[in-house]
Amino acid sequence: ELNAHLQGPEDTPDITVVQGHGTGGLREPIQLSIQGQYGDTSFAWKFKSERPIEDLQLEKPWPIEGQIKIADAQIDGRGTMTLTTTGEKFEFDGRLQGKSFNLIEHVFGIGPPQTGPYDFTYQVSIAEDNYRVRNIKGQMQGVGIWKRILINQGEVTADADGLLKGAVDGRFDDLPMTIAFEGGPGKSDQAGQAVWPIKLAASSAGVNLNAEGAI
Repeated sequence: ELNAHLQGPEDTPDITVVQGHGTGGLREPIQLSIQGQYGDTSFAWKFKSERPIEDLQLEKPWPIEGQIKIADAQIDGRGTMTLTTTGEKFEFDGRLQGKSFNLIEHVFGIGPPQTGPYDFTYQVSIAEDNYRVRNIKGQMQGVGIWKRILINQGEVTADADGLLKGAVDGRFDDLPMTIAFEGGPGKSDQAGQAVWPIKLAASSAGVNLNAEGAI
């Protein structure tokens, strides 16, 4: 059993572990569960492996799965971790679902646009500080003036240098849409603040938009 209270950096909510439990280890598959509070928001985390730690060998996939529930959102993942000569490699299928994007406000303190229920599936690969989320599919209801945003196919990548790229193909209600974006770390401005250049291209119903700027 586990109880703990963690205080993060200034202006970030504290994490309180109300209950935690774990079994397994070297010769038994691992099962871990934690319930607690992130500020005033409840969360639950589960993790388990199909095999014991002694079965974790170089270049041999080690099956794992996990689940996170926070606010009204739930994230599920199932895949493998593989030890390589250069580190660890993760590959898993994921699903993100919820009733609204209030999760963003609870975790990051940013007021998100009002949305209805959403449900997305995707595949993730992580290796050597390179991240790739592909085969993103799903839908979100009640976003602004649209009744539904549908994603038929999407992909987002981020490399070790911080370069972020993404492309999405789908529909705003009955209108086809495509969106592509690219951004990454740039130089600092005169005040010493980091500048993050970004490019955006979007099209829908014959209207094209191209933009460049910096954050």
